[in-house]
Amino acid sequence: MNNTRKPKLIGSLYFIMLALVNLACTLLYGKLSWLDVVLLAVTCLPLLINKKMFYFFYGLLNCLVWLIIGILVFSNHMEAIRLQMHMPAKFIFAGYGLTVVGLFASLLLVYAGINSDEKNRFSSFRPLDQNLSLKQSRWQ
Repeated sequence: MNNTRKPKLIGSLYFIMLALVNLACTLLYGKLSWLDVVLLAVTCLPLLINKKMFYFFYGLLNCLVWLIIGILVFSNHMEAIRLQMHMPAKFIFAGYGLTVVGLFASLLLVYAGINSDEKNRFSSFRPLDQNLSLKQSRWQ
């Protein structure tokens, strides 16, 4: 595996696993809605669309979503402390853990969008010295 293929797979598969768990819980405890199917389809998009800019913007959008979720978890925790309510530690750690892992997976997608290999380049830009070496090899 080359250096950007692994972050793409890890970041994408994490979100696909979350969507599959959501789908399984919905099937077990409720009825299936079209929103669950759309969520699963949207999480599969990075593996279907292999473009550098798509990974970058998809990762940034996911980072924004996970930051909002992290802020909500933190504010919920602070509200429970303010009201002197007992909140189990497993809920607190689950919220913070999902937020941190989600941010990490999102940053892996951003990394894959910034550092892509040659076949996944969004443009055909080559460094200047590589262009010169190609021109010199044609004349020889």
